[in-house]
Amino acid sequence: NRVLGGVLQASLELQPTVDWICPASIAGVSAREDATEVSILENEQERSINCRLLVAADGANSSVRELIGISAKRADYDQLAIIGNLLPEKSHDNRAFERFTDDGPVAMLPAADDRVSFIWMQSPAKAKVLTQLDDVEFTERLQEAFGRRLGIFSKIGKRAAYPLALTKANSLIGQRSVVVGNAAHGLHPVAAQGFNLGLRDVAALCDCIADHRQTVGDDVDCGDPIILENYAEWRAPDQQKLVRFTDGLVHLFADVRPPVRAIRNLAMLGFDLIPGVRRMFAKHTMGLAGRLPRLSRGVPLE
Repeated sequence: NRVLGGVLQASLELQPTVDWICPASIAGVSAREDATEVSILENEQERSINCRLLVAADGANSSVRELIGISAKRADYDQLAIIGNLLPEKSHDNRAFERFTDDGPVAMLPAADDRVSFIWMQSPAKAKVLTQLDDVEFTERLQEAFGRRLGIFSKIGKRAAYPLALTKANSLIGQRSVVVGNAAHGLHPVAAQGFNLGLRDVAALCDCIADHRQTVGDDVDCGDPIILENYAEWRAPDQQKLVRFTDGLVHLFADVRPPVRAIRNLAMLGFDLIPGVRRMFAKHTMGLAGRLPRLSRGVPLE
């Protein structure tokens, strides 16, 4: 994410139509019929800018979402995610891995320099014990949980832990404002869908603006209620589907009752053995099912 963010920032700073204001924070928002006034705090000085559309894209704990008056529901999972990176013996070949265990899911994601980033979901009590282990002991426990699919783990980096919760905005749009990405839906990482879902949000918003521009011409008002309503109508079903899926997956694998475990194991076996099921699942989780924005299909907006 840091590398991708650096590339995007470098590209934005070169765009003549983009004003890059960073570091800064939004201190206030005042929406009018024709524009939104945004108060920005930069270098301890406040200034105001007017915009036709304000996009809240500042994460699950979005302050911009609150400033534009959109509330959110939050449900804690009573789990912590332990994250870090390490060097596997075998190459990841740009593949991601996830293993579901009785102690919680553990995922390995490809990173630069042949390393992988890991995320290990645990109860708060177990996470407290694991985070207090030294590097050698922690690596051994992680190796035991994940297995030897990537060979022996070594050179573990700095670890951190954070609480997991489901956050869902109660609305995707406000007056001359829109909520995208984690500000609209903070998902559990069990299915690694949050980033993909956020990209689809942005691509769909671009589509809605481009479509309206084709109707009204170059002087399109990107905060027009028609654009925002089209965006919300398009994105809500996809977001709701992924929220239900990830939330259901968390509770399914957290349930230790023998009948549930038996059904779960049978379903996983069917997932491996029934032709086409894995392909269909991958198509949906990659965001390649249903209506796709132009940018998701590699098609220019104009």
